[in-house]
Amino acid sequence: MPSSRIARRALATAASGALLLALAAGCSATPPLPSSPTTPRGEATVNALQTMYDAVAAADPRVTDPLATVSRSGANTVLSLSVLITGDEAVSTQTLSAVLRAARDSSIPFDQLDLNARSAANSEQILDLTPASKGLPADANVLAVDGGVTLMRAGLEKIGG
Repeated sequence: MPSSRIARRALATAASGALLLALAAGCSATPPLPSSPTTPRGEATVNALQTMYDAVAAADPRVTDPLATVSRSGANTVLSLSVLITGDEAVSTQTLSAVLRAARDSSIPFDQLDLNARSAANSEQILDLTPASKGLPADANVLAVDGGVTLMRAGLEKIGG
């Protein structure tokens, strides 16, 4: 009988050691979950982005090639939107408002919008949206950052249209 007790203790010790080694190596005792295909929600997000791109591009004839990402920043969902603007004239409040409304009215849920614009002729050139933002309602609480603008959802709701 003593040898069977020793054998059980040795087996338990070996099993415990193997489990600790697996945990230390970052492994788990459960098998990995199979990878899942693209979810319908992911497809819906892609479709919502494309719909927003179409609306932003249609908002003003000077606006082309919108591109956006949705990310989290603390508790906020942030829509970061970049557009190309054709022509040599400065961006007007009318053009800025049209782009902001198109993004706001999209089906993408977000709390904060970060918008920047670049020249269609030279995509390295950042266009300053600050002068155009001066024509937006004061209670929209526009924050100018490096030529772009940032607005919270409540501020976007103040822009008519």
